[in-house]
Amino acid sequence: IESSGRFVFWRQHGLYWETLQPFYQATTFTVDDVIHWNSVEGPALETGPEDPVQQYVSKVMLSLFSANLETLDKLFESRWRSDESAWSLELVPVQAGVARVIQHIRLEGDQFLRRLSVDTQSGDRNTMLLDNITTPPSLSPLLCRRFSRKNDKACLFAGDQD
Repeated sequence: IESSGRFVFWRQHGLYWETLQPFYQATTFTVDDVIHWNSVEGPALETGPEDPVQQYVSKVMLSLFSANLETLDKLFESRWRSDESAWSLELVPVQAGVARVIQHIRLEGDQFLRRLSVDTQSGDRNTMLLDNITTPPSLSPLLCRRFSRKNDKACLFAGDQD
């Protein structure tokens, strides 16, 4: 399935992953929570106890986007390649919990992460191409609230965003 949407990484707050086409689906990954959204403006979906797979996915996604090398080194064996204009990184799980789900991850980029591919143990491959990158991202009040299950996240603007 080919889809389109957006990622918003807000350091210290989490990662919001929204699919707009061919259907709406959104998830926010934070250090403490995985939040699923049922509509563009709707409330968070009620979820049961945290699934260990979701916890690993959240930990990996946040570590990838924040470039948390300490955590990535604990979870993966890394193979770096770089030249003057681009870099790539292949990650192979070393921790059993991650290895049960992920076969390997490949990242490619320049100044920014441009491509992220995840091959799972079930044989699925998810490839994300990231373009139209802005820094800092502009956060509308609605988008800002997507970083909290209660929709009450106070937004910081101007130089306060990172």
